[in-house]
Amino acid sequence: MIAEHNLINLGFDRNDETPESSGSDNNWYYYTFSIGDFTLISKASDEIDKDCWNIYIFDFEEFEFTEIESLIEFINILKKNIKK
Repeated sequence: MIAEHNLINLGFDRNDETPESSGSDNNWYYYTFSIGDFTLISKASDEIDKDCWNIYIFDFEEFEFTEIESLIEFINILKKNIKK
C-alpha cells in the first residue's frame, strides 16, 4: 500500500484543483513526481479509498504501482540512471 505520507516523504508535488479550474463540483488534488521529462502521477484525491494511493507513469496507465517498496525501487532506478 502507498499512503499519502509516503508520497510526501518521497518528494511528490501536490497539485490542487478547484471547481473553476477543473469543472468538477469540489476541490481535489493529485500528486506528481518528475525526473527530467519523466513523470509519475497519482489518482485524484476524490478517487482514493482508505489512503491507498496508486501511482502511474504519466500517459501510460497500464503501469501501476500499488506497493511502496516497488515505487521506491523504481524511483531509485530512475535517479541512478539519469543522464548527466
